Amino acid sequence: PPPPPTATANAVTAPPPPATQPSPPPTATTNAVAAPSPPATQKIATTTMRKKPEASSQPPLATRKSPIK
Repeated sequence: PPPPPTATANAVTAPPPPATQPSPPPTATTNAVAAPSPPATQKIATTTMRKKPEASSQPPLATRKSPIK
């Protein structure tokens, strides 16, 4: 009976090391999120400027509908 327990102890010792490797990956994700943050602010400004011209195009559409009637 003593030999079997030893095999189980070895199997449990092996799994712990692999779990330590997955820890580093999370750090890379934190860095990636910090970089996209700044660019996202610049993209928002471009979207607002582009939305302004679109609003001007909408009013003319309403005027065209009046004559059609």
